[in-house]
Amino acid sequence: GALRGGSSFMVDGLGNETVLEHIRRLERELAQAKAATAGKDTVIAGLRHDLTSATSRGEGLAEKADSLSHVQDSLVVAQQELAERQAANAQFKEQIASSELARLRAERAFYVMAGGVLRLQPGQSQELLDVQDLIRTQVRETAPK
Repeated sequence: GALRGGSSFMVDGLGNETVLEHIRRLERELAQAKAATAGKDTVIAGLRHDLTSATSRGEGLAEKADSLSHVQDSLVVAQQELAERQAANAQFKEQIASSELARLRAERAFYVMAGGVLRLQPGQSQELLDVQDLIRTQVRETAPK
């Protein structure tokens, strides 16, 4: 018959491919292109997912960085307050030391005076005057400056 040698409808002018073969080849190429596109769509979806998770991690890290910035500011303020309190504490310690020294001087003056009074013999007027001078000297030394 007429189709014994195959279809005589050729797509290219060379007679290598029939219309049916051409359609089947194009369908195979279309299926391969669709499969490649589907694979690329899968890769793109994975990349979008990665981008979304990276963006959310980035936002979380930005919040943590902001929080750490506030913590760092609070730390600087706390360190400044600590330095001020340590300076005030040093002044208080100096005042305590001065007060303790004044107390010790007052005690010494009291004991010197008490010792002088105890050593007085009845009727010794010059010694009484000397004790009074000693007491006046001690009072001047212990008076606040």
